This record gives sequence, C-alpha cells and structure tokens, in this order.
Amino acid sequence: NAVKFEQAAILLVVFGLFSVTMFRLWKRISEYRKFRLARNLYEKIRSSYGPHTFTRWSQMTVSDETRRAVDAARENDPNGELLIGRIDHDIRVLGIYGALPMLPGVRESEFIPRPRFELDVVLVEDRVLVRKDFRGDRKNFLNEWLNLVLLYGKANVPAIYRVDERNTVLYKNLVVGRIVRDVLLDAGARIMSVQLKDDPELAGLSNPDRLARIVERGSGLIPACIPEAFLIEMEHQINVMHSCGLTGVTPTFGNVIIEATNEAPYFIDFEGAKWSRSRDILFHYQRDRDREKFNQRFRRSIYTEDIARQNLAAQIEKLKNWYAPIDFGRGMAIDGFWSIGSGTGRWDVIRHVVTPHIQNARILDLGSNNGIMPIMMLRAGARKVTGLELSPEFFEAAHLIHRIFEWRDIRDYDFKLLNCNMLEILKDTWDAFDVVTAFCSLYYLTEDEMARVVRRAAELAPVMILQANTATRSEAAHEKSKKASLEFMDQLLRENGFPNVEIFAPWGYNRPVLIGRKA
Repeated sequence: NAVKFEQAAILLVVFGLFSVTMFRLWKRISEYRKFRLARNLYEKIRSSYGPHTFTRWSQMTVSDETRRAVDAARENDPNGELLIGRIDHDIRVLGIYGALPMLPGVRESEFIPRPRFELDVVLVEDRVLVRKDFRGDRKNFLNEWLNLVLLYGKANVPAIYRVDERNTVLYKNLVVGRIVRDVLLDAGARIMSVQLKDDPELAGLSNPDRLARIVERGSGLIPACIPEAFLIEMEHQINVMHSCGLTGVTPTFGNVIIEATNEAPYFIDFEGAKWSRSRDILFHYQRDRDREKFNQRFRRSIYTEDIARQNLAAQIEKLKNWYAPIDFGRGMAIDGFWSIGSGTGRWDVIRHVVTPHIQNARILDLGSNNGIMPIMMLRAGARKVTGLELSPEFFEAAHLIHRIFEWRDIRDYDFKLLNCNMLEILKDTWDAFDVVTAFCSLYYLTEDEMARVVRRAAELAPVMILQANTATRSEAAHEKSKKASLEFMDQLLRENGFPNVEIFAPWGYNRPVLIGRKA
C-alpha cells in the first residue's frame, strides 16, 4: 500500500507539473498571437492616418511665454521627443515649460505620483502626445495596444502614434477637451483624491462603501451638468466597443473626455478591457456588468438583463394574449415560443425559404403584430423593414421587442412600424420596396380588399411573400377558411400581378408559404 501511495503521489506531482507547464505554454502562445494581431492591425491603421489625426502643437492655444520656452527647448532637436508635462494621480498636469491648458494644473509641491503607470505629455515633431509608460507590465500594455487598434476608426478613441514594445510604452494622441470629472468638480463635486484625504463623511467606511459614496457625489450632478445628447452618444460608443468584442469598457468620470471641437465623448483608457473572439456566456455577463455600471455612474437606464426582463414582464402582464411568442435566447422567452404556428417558432420553420429573397432588401410587412417577423428578417439580412400594424397594443409591444433585440444582438435594426390598417397602402404614396410580406394576416380582409392589396403590392415590389393557414376552421366567420387556404392564395397572387408562384408546403405544416414573382 505504501508503494502504491508513493506511486500515486509521484503521478499526481508529475500531472501537476505537466498541467502548469501546459498552462504557461498556452498563455505564452495566446500572448504571442495577441502581439502579432496588435502589430498587424497597427501597421494597417497607420496608413489611414491623415493630417488631422494628431493634435498639433502649432495649433494649440497656449500662452506666448510657454510657447517661447518650448520652442527654445526644441531648438537643437526640433523633431525629437520633448517632455512638456507630467500628469499626476488626480489627472492634473505639471507643466515643465509653463501652463498647459488641456488639463487642470498642479504645482510641483502638490503633485501626486501615479501608483501604476506614468503619464506624460510629450512633443514629437509637431504632434502633442500622451506617453503612457506601463513600467514593464506587458499584460496591460498589450491590452491597451490591442484594444485601441481594434477600436480605431470605429469608436472615439485616441490614435496610437508610436509603440515601444521593449520598454512597454505607448504614445497616444492627446485628445483636447475637458474630462467629465472636471465638469463635475466645477459643479461642486468632491471627488478628487486631494479632496478626499481628510473627508469626515468617508471616515470609517470600507473601500467599497467609500467608492460608492464618491461615485454618488458625481453621479448626482450628471443630469444637470452633462447634456443628454452626450450621454446618448456615450451609450452608442459602449455599444460599438461591445460589438467589437470588448468588455470591461465601463466609463468613469476620469476616463471620458468631452472633445473640444464637436463635444463628443472620447474614451482614453483600455488597459483593463478584455477582447474576446467569441460571444460566450462570460462575454455577455461582463457586457451586462459594463452597462449596469454605466447606469449607476451616469444616472442612465439603458437595457441590462434585469431591466429588459422587468420591461418584458410588464408588457406580458399588460398584453395577456401574445399571438406570436418569442424566444429571445439565453433564457429569456415568452411562454409558448416552442409553437411553430407563430413567433420565433414559425420563423425557424420557414426561414430557409424566406431568407434567400430578403438579402439587403427593403421590405413592406403587412400586419406585423408584435414585430417579431420584421425583426427576424432584419436579423437574417434584410436592409430595412416598414411594418403596418392596426392594434395599438401590438404596436406598443413591437417597440419593446425591437429594443430588446437591438440590445441582445448589439446591432441597430432599421425597423419602422406604423400604427395603421394594412389597407393604407392603397391610399398613400409609398416608396418602392424589394419585397412585400404578409404572414398569416392578409386573409383578415375581404376578398376584394385582398385582391386590391396584392395588385398594389405588385406596383410597389417585384416579390410578394404570403403565408396561408390550412388549419383555419371551416365555420370561421367571413369565409376565413377559404381566404386562408393555399389554393385561394395561389390564385390570388397569380391573378393580381405575381404570375410566378413558388409554394413551400411541407407535410404536417399547416401554414404554407407562397412566394410570388412578377417575372
């Protein structure tokens, strides 16, 4: 037994050493791949830099005294690197040659050294740059480098001018503007480190409670100090970053700049953000945390998992009869979503028939109900959908469904829904469309109205997609079973402008699809 125990212990040690070695090897390979990707993207985006990519010293507003002092210091090496300012822990700048207006100033005696990364303002040729020294921290250096090149040209982030891999230093464009924190300070918020040192209100609090109290001081002033349009654009920027695969991009009061020219939000720190190739459950969890923190710090109510579920529950309570139940994915659904007669279940059955006809298409959808079919078509590749829905209740629900899917998918869907009868297409002037659709809705009209609508559809689009319902009860009022039949709808299309009809009617499915073409 002792021998067996010794052998087992040896095997366990060997397995442990092997596991540690493989983990380290995997980490090294992963780091190598990220470095290679960062280098490739950096070389690619550098070719897109223009004359206005970087802030120019010659165009900056500084005092004559400061400019003369800087020019004198550069006289012997005008194209070299010159340190003109040091940024402290409270994001204040100590000017080497005089005051620099891009940040609040600080005297040398009050300068608070940064505990992690050094930040300096430097001149290289005529460019004003922020030099960020990671002090050998390759992980965070690589994170910031890769994240910035992934986002450049998509989100409002500073361009990278130079990368010093050996010394883990990044040179980024200095974005001229005001940090959100400084706007809050002007409004009376006590949130700077130098203000908090002997603050009696914070005495005795744990670190989490202390941080929460400081955040409250700033967030309470956000509605009065920061324009609504700016906050909406911040949400858009966060969505862009998430769509690029980044999480951990929560804005703080100190890492968002109100750019001086167009007053747009610029995000400046990304060493803590994480890039992921896959949209797995961890990505969605971290994305949700980003949005929760944004809501907390900036007094917003953008969609999170909790908010979406609460709004959906309220809508379900308000609208008891959901004709078209929906599976939103990841555990969010409306009861009955497994049905293939309507909602997402119906789409799962017919999407392989419909999808080839709607790629990049402008679609007019008649009888959109809660909007799920228009959204499914947009997800499948349609360019734009205009929907008509008579019911005010379903019209309201459709707007909620639209917002939930845009949040869920991190995409904008061009869906315009009109609260009106589908017969409105006979009256108004409409733009041209590529496809007109009516999923189990047209047969609620009279036969004459159905014919007129199809003829009008032939004037608006070259393709019309209808869905019949062969399970309609024969005793249904207004000859609904006849109007919903496959034979009637086939004839309806052929006799009113769509002579070429393709039918999808699999065995056992009582809602066949008809695709009519003008030619």
